[in-house]
Amino acid sequence: MPYKELSILLSCHSLEDFPTYHEGDEAASLLAGWTGLWHPFLIHESRGIIKWHRVDDPPEELLDKLIVVPLASADNLQTGYLQRAEDAGARVISRQTCRQEVICQALEGHDVPEIAQDLVDDFLALGYFYLQIELLTRQMRYASNLDEIHFENTVCDAARFAVEGDHVQATEKIQSAFDLLSTERDHYYSVDAYLVDINMMAETTLGGMLQEELHETPPTNLLLAPALYQSLMNSHPESAQLIRQRLENESLSILCCEQDSIPNALLPAEAVRASLLAGVQSFEAAFGKPPQVYGRRDFGLTANHPQLLSQLGFAAALHVLLGEGSYPESSQAKTRWEGQDNTQLDCIARVPLNANRHETFLGLSNRLGETMDMDHVATLCLAHWPGQILPWYEDIRRASKYTNALGRFVTLEEYFRDTDLPGMNEKFEGDQYKAPYLKQVMIKGVANPISRCSRYWRLHNRLELLNGASLMLGLMGAEFDTLASQIRQTQENLLSISAAFTEDSTEEQLSQVESSVDSLTSGMREKLSAAVPRDGEPQPGAIVFNPYGVTRRFQLNEVELEQIPLIEKPVYAAASAGTGKQVVVDIPSIGFTWLSAGKKREKSAAVIADKNVLKNDFFEVMINETTGGIQSINSYDAPRHNRGSFQLAYRRPVRKKSGRPAEPDDLANYSVMAADSVDVTAASSVYGEITVQGRIMSRQGDVLSNYTQVVSLHRGSRIVGLDIELDIQEQPKNNPWNSYYCLRYAWDNEAASVYRSVNDVRQRASGSRLEAPQYLEVESDKRTALLTGGLPFHRRVGRRFLDSILVVHGEATRKFQLGIGMDLPQPVHAARQFGISPLWVNETAAPPAGQSSSSLLHVDARNVLVTHWEALIEQGQCVGFKARLMETAGRPVRVRLTSCRQVSQAFQSKLGGEKIADCNLDQGRVILELTANEWVDLEARF
Repeated sequence: MPYKELSILLSCHSLEDFPTYHEGDEAASLLAGWTGLWHPFLIHESRGIIKWHRVDDPPEELLDKLIVVPLASADNLQTGYLQRAEDAGARVISRQTCRQEVICQALEGHDVPEIAQDLVDDFLALGYFYLQIELLTRQMRYASNLDEIHFENTVCDAARFAVEGDHVQATEKIQSAFDLLSTERDHYYSVDAYLVDINMMAETTLGGMLQEELHETPPTNLLLAPALYQSLMNSHPESAQLIRQRLENESLSILCCEQDSIPNALLPAEAVRASLLAGVQSFEAAFGKPPQVYGRRDFGLTANHPQLLSQLGFAAALHVLLGEGSYPESSQAKTRWEGQDNTQLDCIARVPLNANRHETFLGLSNRLGETMDMDHVATLCLAHWPGQILPWYEDIRRASKYTNALGRFVTLEEYFRDTDLPGMNEKFEGDQYKAPYLKQVMIKGVANPISRCSRYWRLHNRLELLNGASLMLGLMGAEFDTLASQIRQTQENLLSISAAFTEDSTEEQLSQVESSVDSLTSGMREKLSAAVPRDGEPQPGAIVFNPYGVTRRFQLNEVELEQIPLIEKPVYAAASAGTGKQVVVDIPSIGFTWLSAGKKREKSAAVIADKNVLKNDFFEVMINETTGGIQSINSYDAPRHNRGSFQLAYRRPVRKKSGRPAEPDDLANYSVMAADSVDVTAASSVYGEITVQGRIMSRQGDVLSNYTQVVSLHRGSRIVGLDIELDIQEQPKNNPWNSYYCLRYAWDNEAASVYRSVNDVRQRASGSRLEAPQYLEVESDKRTALLTGGLPFHRRVGRRFLDSILVVHGEATRKFQLGIGMDLPQPVHAARQFGISPLWVNETAAPPAGQSSSSLLHVDARNVLVTHWEALIEQGQCVGFKARLMETAGRPVRVRLTSCRQVSQAFQSKLGGEKIADCNLDQGRVILELTANEWVDLEARF
């Protein structure tokens, strides 16, 4: 017998309180029950569409009714009702989560004619569409104006034509039904909403799954990393061909990102730029056009990205990450992302919906209503793996052939090109991007998660020094092609390590790069010394080179001179120490200084180290004789202002105390420090050091670790050196942010601001978990910087404490080097130079021709950092130079570059190579106007 009514029992009183909150199987069961009853044969037989009833008031006339009881309603149904319904002649389908099973049970025992499957699927999509439009109407606070009788008659006519096999008439009636629902939606929202379909790609999904996804589907977008392009082209030519076809007809966008999944927040700006540029080049090679939209799956966004992306040609970005980590969201789906340099880039900054969850599609009307209510451009993003979509998503896709009332599928290129301009800008702070790197390496069991970053940064800084030195060779007319190519190759090797930063193989690769850098450094000293023009008779001396773009003060030990050099510029201080001389000397930028013995006798002067105190021209450091930590640092211009105290500590995981959970930042979770000896191990008028040996103990007196701490200071230096060695007895637990050995920094002013550098850019640091491999600076009345020496992870505890993590579970390194800087003009310069041995040579040779101190190239603005130098060589001659310059302090600056040879032509270009404008010249000097945090390429020709 045909069914008289198609019924579903729901746990609601009206569609206003329709249960869209269900999840998992309950959501699947509800959607399966509702849409399964839209099979055309069922509609034709019952002469009507689905009717819903309250589960607490089910129908009493049961004969020949088809009743579906979703999983969420089954427990609320009267006991015995299902049995009574079946006894009365109804067919009951209960607790089914699969739509196809609902249909099979409903059709069982009926003589069903052959109906085209695409028509059946269209009816099922119509059923889902009808439900969502009705719910959306109420979500938007409107009453339905749908003529339900006319709609029902239209659907029944479509079902009749489908059963009779009239495909054309059935399709026309289905279109009419969709049009009625579209008119219903246009009544309260008459403009387009947009659906952005995002396919997350992996190596395993490039074949059949991707081909299925690209076959006759609405416009879509692939989140495809550049590392997969080669595999796609070589191993999956069918998929590659489909992609090319979809790109040509503009129904597909491919998002591009860095070449490899690098941990951007831990790397220098040059490494991020290089990986992004490589990704862009790979995209162009694979698809024949430049990428337009940036997007990546794993964590890697920073507040510096808008400038990088804009300069490399990206028009927009997907400000969304689908892996671990936390990042900021905008109040608008489409917004303009403003970077640290005020560059603006269109982006979507709203978390995508998970298209692999049933609850996403049950509550779709809620999300759609919210974006229609709140967003300037109503937008929903749905993310999924290719070939793995739920039937409800397929319903939306099928419905899109008839109407865009639930949203129009668009590619991201079309979305950013055609939708209205965002009504607001969003400038996200650096602390809003919370990286998962430390947690991830601990889960992977990667060895030495702390020291590998320190080694990487040390190698980066040493290669920066060699890069500047190769420019010096070019400016002095020396042959250096072989050496320069070796430096470039070593830099590329180091950049490749960025991609495998969290892999065990990194350790061996770092060792290979270290060996190469050692060899290059040794050869560079000899090359530089030989390239300097000489004049006069050979004599004992030392020549010191400064390959940096700013004047730098070097501290030299073991200078082989009979007498200390004359104490006048550029020599700041000098003293005898053992068989050699200690010299503090100021070297001009991209320049050198010759040191020779003076004729005056050395005068006695106060030593730097005495008992437990280190003193130089600027401040004094007091060591606590009980704990061995740094008790105070007081500068002479503010003697009552203690810059802070520093202690080594072990933080244990949170424990219970007095019957209550301890506070996460409770001092009871930290160890105490005890000194066994405090000795002066070096004391001259130029250099002093105090060595402390002692124990790190629990508050119960158990020895957790022995330590040796060397505190050192040079005359004329604003940096206190800390060399730490631990002999650990109790290993940290596998909880890296709560169990670690650290250097604990405490300051007295709760209102002090803390800053750090991210990709060489200074940013405020107000979060509790910080990545800062260069420096952290505490600023109140004075500024105190902690030069981290590449240590990446730090935890801010309360308002006055900072833990720089030295050892976590799995870390084998026990020696660490840090610095404490007082009122450094630009901490980023000091951080990049900290711990790097200068290039200098003891020699018996003729002095340099002309002056004993010379600068080949000078940058006159301290807040400008040169991230890359390169000599321009044509026909074996140096005809100019290239440089990348970054403003690092967050303020506009006018900078002049003065070369030893007059510049005749210079132009500024974007980081991707596109020329911006010619530079002004002033008597052979290059004049650049940089905005806050701007980063540009410069090419100058002599």
